[in-house]
Amino acid sequence: MIRIIRYLISLFIFWLAFFSINRIIFLIVQFHELHWNGFLNILRGFYYAIPLDISSACYSLAFPFIVLWIGYLSNKKYWLKILQVLVIIIIFVQCAIAYGDAALYTQWHTKLNWKALAHFSHFTEPFKSSPVGLTVLFFSLTIILGLLFTIFYNRVIHIRSFKSSPSFGERIFPGIVGFPVIGFIIFTGIRGGWQRFPISLSVSYYSPRAVLNASAVNPSWFLIHDISQEALDVNQNPYHWMPPAEARQIVDSLYNYKRDTTISVLSTTRPNIMVFILESWSFDAVSAQVNPLITPFFDSLSKQGIYFDNCYATGYVSDEGIPGILSAFPTAGDISILTEPQKTIHLPSINEVLDSVGYSSGFIYGGMLDFGNIRSYVYNKKFNVVRSGRDFPSFLHRGALGIPDGIMANYAAALVNEARQPFFYCWYTLSTHPPFDIPVPQYIQYGGVQMPYMNTLHYSDSSLRTFFEKIEAKPWFKNTLFVFVPDHSHDSQYGRPAQSPLRNKIPLLFYGDVIKPAWRGKVISGVISQLDIAATLLAQMQLPDAAFPWSKNIFDPNTPQFAAINYLTGAGFVAPYGYVSLQDQFPGFILTNLQDKDSIAALKRINQAYEQEAYQYFLKW
Repeated sequence: MIRIIRYLISLFIFWLAFFSINRIIFLIVQFHELHWNGFLNILRGFYYAIPLDISSACYSLAFPFIVLWIGYLSNKKYWLKILQVLVIIIIFVQCAIAYGDAALYTQWHTKLNWKALAHFSHFTEPFKSSPVGLTVLFFSLTIILGLLFTIFYNRVIHIRSFKSSPSFGERIFPGIVGFPVIGFIIFTGIRGGWQRFPISLSVSYYSPRAVLNASAVNPSWFLIHDISQEALDVNQNPYHWMPPAEARQIVDSLYNYKRDTTISVLSTTRPNIMVFILESWSFDAVSAQVNPLITPFFDSLSKQGIYFDNCYATGYVSDEGIPGILSAFPTAGDISILTEPQKTIHLPSINEVLDSVGYSSGFIYGGMLDFGNIRSYVYNKKFNVVRSGRDFPSFLHRGALGIPDGIMANYAAALVNEARQPFFYCWYTLSTHPPFDIPVPQYIQYGGVQMPYMNTLHYSDSSLRTFFEKIEAKPWFKNTLFVFVPDHSHDSQYGRPAQSPLRNKIPLLFYGDVIKPAWRGKVISGVISQLDIAATLLAQMQLPDAAFPWSKNIFDPNTPQFAAINYLTGAGFVAPYGYVSLQDQFPGFILTNLQDKDSIAALKRINQAYEQEAYQYFLKW
């Protein structure tokens, strides 16, 4: 029994060392974000990591402990071999989680979570969408360090034998008393002690810098927690900031305004509508005043159309942004409605409303729509024409994710030119998504670590120019409203934290000859949301928007200005006078540009009510 206890203690220490080494690797991978934090502040993360590391180590002991228990009672040596294989499997799984977490954070600025794992339902897609260097790094670290940890475990930690009495009667007392006591200790470690509430993520948060908190939070513990929360949250609201009636009243008050006025900015109520869903376009990057300009064609259009320079995306990934644009569906928590086709089939959408008044519709994408369940959403929303990467000639050049925008521009233009008028068409661009493998040399020498992203923006912008060269002489062109809106934002040259509303800021542009001359070249700086596109377009077309309760008509003078944002671990709310951003698991965290405590408290309450009600709206479907 002593040998077993010694082994479990050694294995526990092994896991603590394992987590610390992997934390160092995480920090090395994120080194470009650490230059302003100071060595001692970074070192503090190892101290704050201890509680979750202990809990994770106890999680990792649980199954080996059970195997040892069974092996002791049965007195069969082959259980030690089973134990060895089990621990090796756990080592490699833990390595995959740790290095997957490090790689994912460089792209999403979030830790490895259930949503990222859900993308593995199409196993090759996550690797196609990641830079080659990150994919190589992930596999290299997992294999090489996994082997090194395994060798160390086998030579130093693994228990080769334990003296167990041949008599079952003599083994029964340790089996029914000693092992349960050890099991109780392990469970206590998992729970984090016997205080009223179990250990939570907040114990490892210690810095206003998101990357430092991310390094302190054990990736395995976070993933287990996130998956368990997802299992609990799918059918019940995890947010209980306030009584449901109060949350409902606060959100209703946001949308309770006089709606009998709208300013008509279009010369017709039945324009063709072409929506460019711009993959990952960031306001920071697009608005950068550098030479050469990153998006010169888009900039030229913005001076001829109606440009909204204070717009915010509802979420942080594509499967949140697309329903945000087309269905005015708010993002809440870490759920994605696109993962549940049984829900999306019932959602409203702009194209379905337009279908009822005779519009044709189409959705064009150069990649694979299966990724993120976009295909099921597009088909559930009854687009008449759906074309994705597999539908275009096989001889076309393809990158990791599909056909680059410069090539797709010609095919997208051809499809729109064939569309029956009036039409509502969407072209979802591709090239500004990692791994940024565009088929042209780098042109932009700006952006630091984001320079590859900046170059894909420049390339995607030139692809838009190609598209317009193919369509501007067509008869339907002058009767068409072009809407440019990103699905979500992206890290920029400023390296903003994920919690910052400015990280979620996106450009929005209405362009076309169908816009009245008096409105061309206008810049609107009021706070608006990606969600507001639906109600705004329908109001211009004198069509009802009651099916889109989270959408506001931008051109109604009575419309209040606000936008809600969401990121993996929290939510924010933006008003004309300031913003707040909160983290769900860390109640003490607040990011704001306000000074007045009463204003902060009031906006915080609105933010919480919005998040709570947005999740309730998800449950409705």
